[in-house]
Amino acid sequence: MLFRHFMRDEQPRIVINHSGKKFLGRCMFELKSTFTQTFPTEYTCDGKNSSPELMWTELREAKGYALIVEDPDAPGGSFVHWVAYNIPAGVSRFPPSLPREEVVTGLCTQGLNSFARMGYDGPCPPLGHGTHRYYFRLYALSSKTSFPPGVRAQKLREGIASAILATAEFVATYSRK
Repeated sequence: MLFRHFMRDEQPRIVINHSGKKFLGRCMFELKSTFTQTFPTEYTCDGKNSSPELMWTELREAKGYALIVEDPDAPGGSFVHWVAYNIPAGVSRFPPSLPREEVVTGLCTQGLNSFARMGYDGPCPPLGHGTHRYYFRLYALSSKTSFPPGVRAQKLREGIASAILATAEFVATYSRK
């Protein structure tokens, strides 16, 4: 599993850590799921297309979080599979199969993915296109956010850029035969 962690004003550092934990600088911030490296079929278009469970360590300084999941290997360029934001401080887990609702009470507000749908849509690379990488990036924010439902990833990135305290990331792969 590949993790990246950095505090604002620090240079990014990449750590390969097979134990699932990392300690960088003065804090620990990690994002993980119940699977490692390769997507189980149930979370893809070849299965139930349901969102995976995600867990993260809370960053004490964070006032909230935002999540973007994207595939940089898509034929047309980066393809966004999930945008979730307005995640309150104190939340440290998304259960599996999060509903495709604009607002999931107590957990998050969801944006539009590159399929132009609300919520999560799993990996679905073109047949024969090889293995794609899916980057799960969780941003710890220095302030609460209140974006409306349906925000796209680029707009969210622009809106949170100055509030990012740290980023936790993991990468999973998937290919279709």
